[in-house]
Amino acid sequence: MRWSASWLVLGMALVSGPVGAQVMWVKSPATPVMVHAPSFFEALAIGQPALLEEDGVLRLWFAAGGLDHRGRILTARSTDGGLTWHRDNGGWPALDVGPAEAWDSFWLDTPEVVHDDTGYRLYYYGATSSEAEGASIGLATSADGLHFVRWGTEPVLRPGPEGSWDGRWVESPAVIWLPEKGLYLMWYTGVDASWRVRVGLATSPDGVVWTRHPDNPVLELGEEGSWDDLWAGVPGVIRWEGGFLMVYSGVSAADLADGAADDIGVGLAFSQDGVTWQRLGVNPVLTTTSPPHDPTVDSGGPWAPDLAWDPRDRRLLMLFESAAGLGLARSLPQRARRPRGRAVPGSRWPVPSSAGRDR
Repeated sequence: MRWSASWLVLGMALVSGPVGAQVMWVKSPATPVMVHAPSFFEALAIGQPALLEEDGVLRLWFAAGGLDHRGRILTARSTDGGLTWHRDNGGWPALDVGPAEAWDSFWLDTPEVVHDDTGYRLYYYGATSSEAEGASIGLATSADGLHFVRWGTEPVLRPGPEGSWDGRWVESPAVIWLPEKGLYLMWYTGVDASWRVRVGLATSPDGVVWTRHPDNPVLELGEEGSWDDLWAGVPGVIRWEGGFLMVYSGVSAADLADGAADDIGVGLAFSQDGVTWQRLGVNPVLTTTSPPHDPTVDSGGPWAPDLAWDPRDRRLLMLFESAAGLGLARSLPQRARRPRGRAVPGSRWPVPSSAGRDR
């Protein structure tokens, strides 16, 4: 099933800038394209999509809230460009909660999966309760992306020191492996004592031991009064035209003043080196009320977007979370394909050392 001319183009959601390309987004009227199943593991909700395109198949890892009020990571796949999804493992988790004494014994969330020459690496949020205070980022590995085993017994990235920009908790990693540099890059969400949400960068030579970048946070809040002046986080990142393209969600202080995020936005940013980011075009490119709009479907979103490249139609795909499940938007066809294996400038990446590392 292909997208047809009846799909509504988001008004002037045209992105231009240093990428030398334009990205206009089209939202699927079929949203949500995936809803939570009436099963034990998905009884409450699903969200936080993580996408990989492999040989024409879209692979998805997502968080699910179960009947026991615990969060787990599940997986699914699509062969029609993200319009329909089929759960793997018979709907059983790819990664379950840890044992009672573990740091991730209660809730798993915000998955990110990287496929490198060792197999699949799953980075995820873990917590010991429904409270996010002190929550950290962990690692699990797999040969097939279907069944993951934890790496050690501790998280690989903990919150920063008290009072820091990421001192409350960390979550929502976006990880890219650069084989030409022998380096992993992780952009992650940090929350501070004032509940401000921003994006930082950590680097690692092995995907296990991480060093925070000295310029963190690398994606700051928008200017006062803008749509993302309070929250700018939950990033998704892909390599794009010699650099990196980031998609993220933003919320304004004015919107959250009544205690509810009623108009969440999605923005795009581009970076040559992964450190210095420039917001692009007419952000936000997608909002809670973007057409086709249904309040019962679109509330709570678009949140935690992620990107994948669809080589069949030469388009970018964006999957995102909302109250009803997972929604879908797609770019118009792109002239330039996302490059693979090209060198990316890295002069500002720190050399990993024992200082500032987290295990």
